[in-house]
Formats: sequence, C-alpha cells, structure tokens
Amino acid sequence: MRGDSAAGKVLPAASRSEDEDPGPHLQLPHAPSPRNLLAHFTVGQEARCRLRGDRVRVWVVWVGVAVTGAFGPHLPIVDAARPPSIELSNVSHTIDGATLTVTGWIVNAGQAPVSRLVVDVHGFAPSGDLTAFSSDGIPWDIPPGGAERFSVSLAVPAPLIRDYTVTVSSARAWGRPLAGLRRRVDSALYHALVLSRVRLAADVQTGRLTLRTDVRGMPVAQITVEATLVLFNPHVNLLQSLTVVMPPDATETFSIDGTRAALVSLRVVDLLLTTAWD
Repeated sequence: MRGDSAAGKVLPAASRSEDEDPGPHLQLPHAPSPRNLLAHFTVGQEARCRLRGDRVRVWVVWVGVAVTGAFGPHLPIVDAARPPSIELSNVSHTIDGATLTVTGWIVNAGQAPVSRLVVDVHGFAPSGDLTAFSSDGIPWDIPPGGAERFSVSLAVPAPLIRDYTVTVSSARAWGRPLAGLRRRVDSALYHALVLSRVRLAADVQTGRLTLRTDVRGMPVAQITVEATLVLFNPHVNLLQSLTVVMPPDATETFSIDGTRAALVSLRVVDLLLTTAWD
C-alpha cells in the first residue's frame, strides 16, 4: 500500500529549490565558468586591468628600443650596397730595358675590410692606340685604413708607351673601377731603349755613301750616325770613319774618297729625343 505523503516522494531536480540540500549521494562537481575568473571585478576594474596590460607591453617595447640604442653604436654596420672606398697612392713608374714597371699603393679608406682586388694597367702609344696591357691582383683582405703595394710590368712595344692608366676593381664586379688614374711617361726615360731600336741602312757606290734612318715612330729629333768604310787604293787600303748628324726617317748621300769602298760598320752614336710627345 503506497502512502500519499510528500515525505515518501522524490521531487524532480527541476522542481527543487536551489537552496535545498540534495544530499550526499546527489551532489555533482561544479566547474566554474570562465567568466567567474572576473567575478570579483566590476566592469570598470576589468577595463583598468586591460589598460595596465597594454601599458606593460608598451613599456617592454620602449625598453627594447632603449637597449638597441645603447648597444647599436658599438656594432659594425656595413651597407652591402655601398662600394668600397679605395684610393691609389704613390703611383710611379720605371723603365728597365724594354719593360715599363708601374708600382704604387692601394689604400682602403673605408670602414670595412676589402679583398679580391684587381689592378689593371693599360699602355697607350703616342697615337692614342692601346699597345700594352698587364694586371696584378690582391686576393687577401686589406683592413680599414690599411694599404697594399702593387707592381705591374708591361713590355714596351715599338711605338713606345706615352700614357698609361691604372684602375682598381673588385673581382666580384670586374669592369666597375673603384679607383683610377692616368699618367704620362717622360720621353727622356726611353733614351737607351730608343738608341737600341733606331734602324740604319747604307748603300756604298763609287765616290758616295747613302744613309737612311728609321725611328719607327719613336720621339726622335736627330740622330748621330757613324759609318766606317774600307777604301781600296792601288797601293794601300785605308779605313775611313764618317760621323754625320741626320734627321729621323731621312735619306742622305755623302761623298767618300776612292773609286772602290766597302762598309765595315754602321752604328748610332747618339740621338736627341723630342722635348714633348707629339
């Protein structure tokens, strides 16, 4: 027999009051909602907390900028797009025989080391034509403010080298000079070389000697020529030496004694170079 008393019934959970104790066997674990993390803050307090967080982040950024500004000047800054600053110093030349040697110093005027430099020397004839070329290289590093010596030798061609240019470029960008200059060679330095390169010719006929000079485009003003001949006479043979001054690239005829003669020797005694290149 069922009783109608309310004490014997179990009410549905939906109909129970929130303040009613469900008993030890009906209590369920309750996970707090994420909004409960701010349950003790009002809307104004939450906004102020967020603002403080933004201020903290701003202060962190400013501290990073200050640290970068403090240590930045101590770090080397190299602009990769900026070409190295190279200078040529104490460039000079000498002539030894038929070789022109150009020497000088390459100075690194920049703030970063440079390496793999190429030094090109071009030689030009009095006509302006390119007649000689040679080069040198500096593969190792040149520190900032440092200098390295270079030496380039060129074979002097027949028309000589009147001017030469020196250019310095990087092997990584060959053809873009970083430094360069042009110099002229004093013609007086070529005296011994020109003396050995002048060409002479002679033709001996009865009672006369014809001489021809060929300076091959070199800067010669006049030539002193000595010709030695054997004069055949009926009773005795004689040696005769004839010294004459001739202009360059000329042909001249001189009288000699005797009916028969033979040329023994022909040489350039001395010459006078032009004072300036044409």
